Amino acid sequence: MKDNFEKQYDKSAYDFNEHYHNQEAHVSSDAFFEVITNNVKTPDKNRKVLDLGCGAGADAAFYTEKGYVYFGLDASAKMCELAKVNPCVAEIRNETFS
Repeated sequence: MKDNFEKQYDKSAYDFNEHYHNQEAHVSSDAFFEVITNNVKTPDKNRKVLDLGCGAGADAAFYTEKGYVYFGLDASAKMCELAKVNPCVAEIRNETFS
C-alpha cells in the first residue's frame, strides 16, 4: 500500500504544485500561520520550522521572510525534487511512514 501511495502522489506532483500556485491556495494557510508566528517567543537564532507534507516547499518563503530556517518532509519524491530547487528550503527529505 505504501508504494501505491507514493506512486500516486508522484504522478500528480507537478500538476498539484502548479494548481497550488495558480489558485493561490496558500493564501489562507499564510493567514493562519501569520497568527501563530506573530506569537512565537523563540529567539531569532533558534527559529526553525519543519513542514510535514511540505510538497514543493511553496510555504518556505513565508517562513524565511519571518526569519525561520525552513525544513521540509514529504512522501512524494517528485515533490521533493521541486522543493530542492527552492532557495528558501534549507533541507528537504523524502520519507514515508507506515
